[in-house]
Amino acid sequence: MHKFLLIVVCLLYVRVDAQHNSLPYEHTKLIRLESFSPEISEALEPYEVTYLSCRSHSSFPELIVKDEVLNWLNLNQIPYTLLEKDLKRKIDREHQHMLEIGKQRDGASWYHTYRTYEEVQDKLSEIALESSIATLIDLGLSYENRALTGIKLSTGGTDKPAIFINGCQHAREWITVMASTFLVDHLVHNYNTDLFIQNLLAHVDVYIVPIVNPDGYVYTHTTDRYWRKNRQLNPASSCVGTDLNRNWDADWNGWESTSTSACSDLYVGEEAFSAVEAQNVKNYMESIPNLKGHLDIHSYSALVLGPWGYTNQITPDHEEVVRLGTAMNEALSNAYEYSYTFGTGDADGALYLASGTMPDWSYDSLGAFGFTYELRPKTWDEGGFELPESKIKVACEENYQGVLEMLVWAAEDVMGCTNPQALNFDAHASLDDGSCELNVSLDSQWIVFPQGWRIFSTYIQPIQAQLDLVLAPISTNIIIVKNAVGAAYLPEYNYNGIGDLIDGQGYQLKLKTSDTLTISGMKIPHENFEMVLNEGWNMMAYLCDSVSDVVTAFHLINDQIHIVKSSDGSVYLPDFNYNGLGELKPGEGYQIKMRSTISFAYPFP
Repeated sequence: MHKFLLIVVCLLYVRVDAQHNSLPYEHTKLIRLESFSPEISEALEPYEVTYLSCRSHSSFPELIVKDEVLNWLNLNQIPYTLLEKDLKRKIDREHQHMLEIGKQRDGASWYHTYRTYEEVQDKLSEIALESSIATLIDLGLSYENRALTGIKLSTGGTDKPAIFINGCQHAREWITVMASTFLVDHLVHNYNTDLFIQNLLAHVDVYIVPIVNPDGYVYTHTTDRYWRKNRQLNPASSCVGTDLNRNWDADWNGWESTSTSACSDLYVGEEAFSAVEAQNVKNYMESIPNLKGHLDIHSYSALVLGPWGYTNQITPDHEEVVRLGTAMNEALSNAYEYSYTFGTGDADGALYLASGTMPDWSYDSLGAFGFTYELRPKTWDEGGFELPESKIKVACEENYQGVLEMLVWAAEDVMGCTNPQALNFDAHASLDDGSCELNVSLDSQWIVFPQGWRIFSTYIQPIQAQLDLVLAPISTNIIIVKNAVGAAYLPEYNYNGIGDLIDGQGYQLKLKTSDTLTISGMKIPHENFEMVLNEGWNMMAYLCDSVSDVVTAFHLINDQIHIVKSSDGSVYLPDFNYNGLGELKPGEGYQIKMRSTISFAYPFP
């Protein structure tokens, strides 16, 4: 009986706690102004108004208001759209849902809901414990003595190019915490299996701090869902907190989107770096050798912003800023065909200028290219700060693709052709960029495809292994390409989930009409090339340039084969001494089912 009562009391406590962060928004509504001007902004200053997205001072700002503001707008005939009539109720629903599924912590499910400060700390510790390249880093303590914790990803070495990435300067931007943690997790996971990531991290060190405003982040979970600042007390004011992203010494306390009122969401602080968290992060960043780039992750608005942010004047490195910013913007946009916008300054009016920001400081003071990501969504209508949980993983993967572009950019000094036999061999390069021009004559293979489905393969190792480049000549005719594990290439959507064409593997391809493809490169020495055939189903390549009898080709491994199938359904069944397949043909790929995992090379000279 006592145990039952204890459970009931705990459940009631959890439910009450879930509603604490909605209390400041009792009797509030969310609106979008359909008309805005400096005069309207000035007239709203006496009222209790909270601006939201980074487009908030553009033509159609989104504001949290009380009825007195609506009365004023109606009286002055200023048009607006009511987005949420009961903001407290919306926050309560979100928080209760989080509590219900928050214990799903393993694997991909960890990214199916927003996580607390404590859960993120545990996740970072787990990653550091399990990975040889991940090390926990300590940046000091917050104002309320919470740890500012991050991860350093490094394979060793000294004075390598370095990138620093942080999330959650603004406490209410929960997706930035998830995206930054996912970035650590995904880089570590891919390092174990992906040669490109292995090469990249061999040449670039990456520092990632998912939560640089832990006090504010905890406060958004327990007390005020839309809190933006840190939780530092301000002398001579009952108002708490400094806007961390206005507290950096880059045009600090300038005229752009700042306030000297401690009650404002844009409060700049008593002086530059007066916020404990900004000071501690600054100190750590200054200790990083060869820091080339910095990413400050925010939400929402779907933007990529380069320096400077406090002025529309261009930087001395403007061309390079635009090149990198455009590459990152395209990577974010192409990941799920969700368009981001790149810009510097006010990004052609897409947002407001802002003084005292972190990326401008990293650019001005450290010489690192400082960029801001404003992750999806674009508007409140798509979720605002409560991006739907179904889109958390999507936003994380978009962020990951964008970050890869900065890592590649940082590694450019060590990238080049590393093949000594190539015409453009670069003795100083240590990371191959695929640019090698071989001083040899190339072989070619012509493959004829019928309309519809076909399993194909090639005995050529192409000059550029990227599947979309290999198939570029017929890409407009391709509906889909799949590999043995179901990853797909969809040219209509500019999506290559397969990556590179792998020697020895076959691929399923579906064409709108018949077509012919030419693949050029080096011929694979089939007699010395061992392919791994896994237990169960595989799609294998035929690596010879002439036909061969299927029985002869597989005679050394017949006892391990269940079945071999071609595109047209013909089969070879060694257990039944049945050969309906006949011959293996160049350009064809074959499905083969194995009893166990073995290595295999074609037994022909």
